[in-house]
Amino acid sequence: MLTMHQSGLNGVRTIEPERLEQVIRSGRRVIIVDVRPKETYAAGHIEGARSIPMKHLVHREAELTPYRALLVIVVSQHGGRARSAAVALSISGFTDVRALEGGMERWEDLGFPMMVSSSIPPSLSQVRMS
Repeated sequence: MLTMHQSGLNGVRTIEPERLEQVIRSGRRVIIVDVRPKETYAAGHIEGARSIPMKHLVHREAELTPYRALLVIVVSQHGGRARSAAVALSISGFTDVRALEGGMERWEDLGFPMMVSSSIPPSLSQVRMS
């Protein structure tokens, strides 16, 4: 069972970084949505996180529809935007949405692993130069 907190905006559920790290290590299927700008995401994000910047969330929500019944973790830099996005996804019918408490700032402060993305799109990085 996940530890959750009712806090912040409209009682949105949150998850502590320590608990999320345990969930990831356990192999449980979880969808992580990073709502920070692409550049910030590229500089460091949780492995497996999907980049859907907050300003695009409404238009790209359909990408997440297949995962409505799964645990969805929303991540922002400090946690505020993640809470707003979690409320929006909950209203849209996602059944188990949590905001990462303290955001990526806290995740990084705790020393949890982060991935860095190349600025070159994968399709271009696979092209061989002759």
